[in-house]
Amino acid sequence: MLPMEEKKKRLTNWLNTIQQDSWQLELIISGVVIFLLIGAYGPIVDYQRPLLIKVIGGNMASQLFAVGYFILLISYFTLLASFLLHLLLRGLWIGAIGLRSVSDDFDFEVLNFQPRFDGWLRRRLGSFDDYIERLENQCSIAFSLSFLLFFCVISLGTYLLFVGMINQLIVLLNGGFPESGSLAFFALQFVALMGYLLGGVYFVDFVTFGWIKKRKWLQRIYFPFYRFMGWVTLARFYRPFYYNLIDLPFGRKLVRWLWVIILAGLCVSSLVLVRNIYFPLQNRDGADRVNPGNYEENFIARPGFDAETVIQATIGERILTRDYLDVFVPYIGQMDNRRIEKKFPGLEPARIHSFVLEGIVGIGDQENDKADMDSLLLAFTSGLQLYVDDSLVVAPSWRFYHHPKREQPGLLYTMPTYQLGRGEHLLKIRKERVVSDSLVWRDNAFIYFYH
Repeated sequence: MLPMEEKKKRLTNWLNTIQQDSWQLELIISGVVIFLLIGAYGPIVDYQRPLLIKVIGGNMASQLFAVGYFILLISYFTLLASFLLHLLLRGLWIGAIGLRSVSDDFDFEVLNFQPRFDGWLRRRLGSFDDYIERLENQCSIAFSLSFLLFFCVISLGTYLLFVGMINQLIVLLNGGFPESGSLAFFALQFVALMGYLLGGVYFVDFVTFGWIKKRKWLQRIYFPFYRFMGWVTLARFYRPFYYNLIDLPFGRKLVRWLWVIILAGLCVSSLVLVRNIYFPLQNRDGADRVNPGNYEENFIARPGFDAETVIQATIGERILTRDYLDVFVPYIGQMDNRRIEKKFPGLEPARIHSFVLEGIVGIGDQENDKADMDSLLLAFTSGLQLYVDDSLVVAPSWRFYHHPKREQPGLLYTMPTYQLGRGEHLLKIRKERVVSDSLVWRDNAFIYFYH
């Protein structure tokens, strides 16, 4: 067996050899990753609406999955922006090498600047070879920084998921979301507070290059927590990059300004120019506007987290061509579940398991055999009121319905309109909600149609 020193020397020589040609691997990896990320943009965005429907449906597993999805989405854009920056810097580096083959170095004698400018430029620029070397170092750091940022975002996501899973465990053990003032409610508040506090301490230590780890009097307290957070945040993937980066002057400077750059980038990307200042952006009651999203004939499953197209009620068409009108009210689990549980505390739910396996391996059953469909329908319809031109529709025949175009569950009522006069009519929908532990009626939708 080779001595340890010789093996280490061979490893060092091998790494030095690879390092000389690493720019080729960097370009290949950056190009391939950018190509794959751009190709994946469509499927990633298309999944946002189905995910939003599941989250609004009130499923706990979907809410946790949504947190993971958001983290992956942020990681996606972080990785894409980082590799684009690296590709730009590598292109500049290659351009500088190409220019060097034509023009060797700066010739200030030919430029013939005045002494003040000549002296400053000589000190500032140095030699052209030094400039190329600086670009080479910055390109390599930018390439490594791409992975560091990616895994840092992933680590943030794993930590948030860890805290969220503890909260969901408390909810499951309590048999539902705890009421305000209960022991389980205070446990949720405590977990959230400790999650923010401990996560903040770990983040401060991260951005200050280990300020807490340098304090002798804190090492006994912080070391177990540091090890635990390393396990939760998957630190084994990013710590080698992080510590190798911050021991360089340029790396420390880059990390120090990185958060300012990210914040500035978020602010710039969120900048919106306000136009049409006299045209209302949104009306709370909706009685003085026509919303195209309230009509199924205009419905388009737009990509993105457009909550309005998920929670709003819809009718079949704006200008009726038949003597009946389809009215669809979506099921919003986060609100409807609370109302039903408060108004009908002993009602058997239609589904019983939060997690099931379906397919080749089948474990669990979604259907609850004890559930009574008539009672469930009554529980849903008892929280709905329908008005046409301020006249209450008496005993509407609501039915459970999974909308094929919206891909959402909800209630459908096919309302006869042959008795209505010609002209404009206003359909108003009111829903019963739980507000401050009390049941109250609120206006839900105002939809104009023409007969």
